[in-house]
Amino acid sequence: MKKRSLIILLCAVICVVCVCVVAIMLIPGNDDLKVYTQKISTARELFDKGEYEEAIRYYKQAIKLNDEDPDAYRGLGDVYVEIEDYEEALKIYQRGYEKTGSERLKSLVVKYTGILNDGQVPDKTEQLKDNKDKKKTSGKISLNSAMINNFADYVYSDYVSAYGSAELTTQYGACLANYPNFEGTVTFENIDNTVSLDSQGYPLDNAVPASIMLRDVSVLFTDWSAGITYDQLRNMGVIGLQIGTDSGVDCVTFRYGSCTISIESDKNGNIVNKNVWNKIVPDMQTENEDGRKFTVDIVDAATGYAVEGDYVFQISAKSDVGSSSGVLRSSDNIIDEETVSNGVINVELPDGDYVVCLYPSGNEDSATRYEWTIDSNTDDADLKLVVANTAQGEIVIVLKWGEQPRDLDAHLFQGSFNSHTSEVSYMNKNTDYASLDVDCMDGNGIETITITDTSGDYSYFVNNYSMDGQLSESGATVEVFVGGESSPRVFKIPSVQNDMGIQANGGWYVFDISNGEITEVNSLLQVGVQ
Repeated sequence: MKKRSLIILLCAVICVVCVCVVAIMLIPGNDDLKVYTQKISTARELFDKGEYEEAIRYYKQAIKLNDEDPDAYRGLGDVYVEIEDYEEALKIYQRGYEKTGSERLKSLVVKYTGILNDGQVPDKTEQLKDNKDKKKTSGKISLNSAMINNFADYVYSDYVSAYGSAELTTQYGACLANYPNFEGTVTFENIDNTVSLDSQGYPLDNAVPASIMLRDVSVLFTDWSAGITYDQLRNMGVIGLQIGTDSGVDCVTFRYGSCTISIESDKNGNIVNKNVWNKIVPDMQTENEDGRKFTVDIVDAATGYAVEGDYVFQISAKSDVGSSSGVLRSSDNIIDEETVSNGVINVELPDGDYVVCLYPSGNEDSATRYEWTIDSNTDDADLKLVVANTAQGEIVIVLKWGEQPRDLDAHLFQGSFNSHTSEVSYMNKNTDYASLDVDCMDGNGIETITITDTSGDYSYFVNNYSMDGQLSESGATVEVFVGGESSPRVFKIPSVQNDMGIQANGGWYVFDISNGEITEVNSLLQVGVQ
């Protein structure tokens, strides 16, 4: 009997050991993640260079390393689309959707199933050249949004699950966590009314980090060669980009997603080294009596960059404001005549409806009014203020959106949407009736078209160029500034499903213009501009 019990116990121990070994083998290590990321980065570079066979090879290698990330399937399918092998592209999208459940892959399956069933294979002969030219000018480098989103979402238990048990060190009321598979230090501490540490000073499972410091900041970017310039950062869809000092070092500070990021730089805002001081601060997602804090960018519609010079900022509750235009009455203002000098303002507001007034210092006659609605879903990008110096007889159209899809394209068709003679877009930026002034390709952007001849007939359309996210979840709005009017007309993207329950994701037909009169259409379409 004792011998039998011993055998049973020995078998149980062997089973436990085997399970542990298998579990360890299934957990992707930091090295595997680095190799996977490198494969994806190399594949994208090869794709941009037109080396499609090599790009296919690297994407397939990436899928072997991690077959649960939709990005690899999307990239591989896009290569087949580029070489016009639509059947193979559909197979890749379908396989990726079955493996990952990605909604964006699902929408591509629907799109290319319809295209192939209808026999309407897109004619890409001319489009291919334009697309390649656009990709070559995109700068390639962008922020690692997946990593930054993890920083915004992860709590202490998530870090343990992803990177292993932490070595914890308590000092000065904070707890520093170093994980075996994470190249950095995560700091937890009690801040304001947020309790993150237990009575012994160690993190609670649901504790949000106070800050993260990386040993190598290059992992924040999709590519790194000789560093990151200030201008490159400015084109990455960041919010509130500023040059300043923190902890005794020169640095650039900006917001991306739900994180505030500071990185040591030179005095011109260029990040020249990988191993430098840095600090990533996720939002605590708390609200006090004064509301939540927002960092608001004030940008020039003509450039896409921060406005130059001093601007006066006012804000009032909408219920306290009359219908008249111009500056707000001081007695009703929550913020009264605060001067903004660097194109960035920080506000703290509870949920509600507000009216904002903005004008160049000393020039009240050119004041522009905007309306804000703040709720639990509002983020910094939603509150971005665009200044358009619209002349009489002009119409300025500004598209704004969030992080994804990364690249939305504005198209102004001359004539009607279904029958047009020409267009203004990234493929044809300047005409005798309108121009594309700003073309953003990396999320959190604005894209600006100025109509100088308002006597014609036009249709305005937003194309989901990058197809790496749902249009209906992009937070996209179109603001139309008409010369002589003090407030923009605002069009918000709808949320519409087709008969199959799929979000229409190809493009957004926003409105028509005829002799200066704007007629709203506001319809999402499954297939965008081919």
